[in-house]
Amino acid sequence: MQVKFYSLEHAVEINVNTIETAYTDLSQYLDEQEGRVLNTLRRWYALTEFVFHSSGSTGTPKEFRFSAKQVEWSATSSIRAMHLNFSDHFLLAMDARFVGAALLVIRAALLDAHLSLIPLEAAISKQIPIDHKFTQVSLVPFQLDKSFEEDPEAATKFKRFSCLLLGGAALDESLIRKLRHEKLNCLHSYGMTETLSHIALRNPLEDAYFKPLDGVKLRLNEESCLCIQTPALAEELQTNDLAELLPDCRFRIVGRKDDIINSGGLKINPLELEEFIRSQAWHPQLNWMIGWVPDKQLGQKLVLITEGGLLDSTDFENLQFICRGFSKPQAIPRENWQIEQFIRTENLKLNRKKTIHLIHIQATK
Repeated sequence: MQVKFYSLEHAVEINVNTIETAYTDLSQYLDEQEGRVLNTLRRWYALTEFVFHSSGSTGTPKEFRFSAKQVEWSATSSIRAMHLNFSDHFLLAMDARFVGAALLVIRAALLDAHLSLIPLEAAISKQIPIDHKFTQVSLVPFQLDKSFEEDPEAATKFKRFSCLLLGGAALDESLIRKLRHEKLNCLHSYGMTETLSHIALRNPLEDAYFKPLDGVKLRLNEESCLCIQTPALAEELQTNDLAELLPDCRFRIVGRKDDIINSGGLKINPLELEEFIRSQAWHPQLNWMIGWVPDKQLGQKLVLITEGGLLDSTDFENLQFICRGFSKPQAIPRENWQIEQFIRTENLKLNRKKTIHLIHIQATK
């Protein structure tokens, strides 16, 4: 495969026979991100064990170990589902320490395809030439949002990709509308470190439901949380993701069990409420999320958390009016709390728990 490291002038040919020479010759010239990619390829060609750490967006980061055979199943399943081939040119724009980025590298290696790296940045399109030849890239939604926000040519650049693979977080309606308006080719993935990257895909412009990859078996437990079995897992994985599962095994995620807010005995799924709010075309300029603060009477009081400032009174009153139409009309944010910057993990996922925790610190002062 041809690998273009941004620290080097020319692409480097790397395969099972040249990886050790490349490692010896190149390591001193590469930065940390490039070194991680080289190490990923080294492990892959040596068929050694892979160690990945979860991002920490839903709790304390954990370590997971996988054999080369398990990694091969994941990469091969994605190649088949996404109809990838040796003529694709992969662009790596995410941290190679994490499973989503590492599996992109391994897909490229399996196909003997071209792989190019760019320095890690939120608005990745600013680093991509307008006439680029890349066909495949994996992104978290935050990177796409930032690119549209900071780069006037972002849509033109993204249209040149055969596919934008989006993962690591839900897609809000405003982003989906932007993708549809720009007619971008994209897939939205569902998966986690524990499942060795994604185990299901959907076209977010056409379908709200994920379709599992071949060999993936799904069920719901008694709490309506998704349970997953794949050839890469030694045993069934029980997630904390609340899901709706159709008879044909397509599914959609409706929230997380550990995110449920209990306000005066009323159980509120913040992700469902956020989805409803966005569906009503309420899109203030500030980034926002639904959270809670401690309350003597309610236990947990529903609040709106905004990034970088507070809403004006009219926008907040409009939000409260919209929430009266939710399936639980009592689910109305009582206050607007602001934080300078939402907490994100190293691979740019929103860390909902830590962000809410900062609000709780403010509430106790």
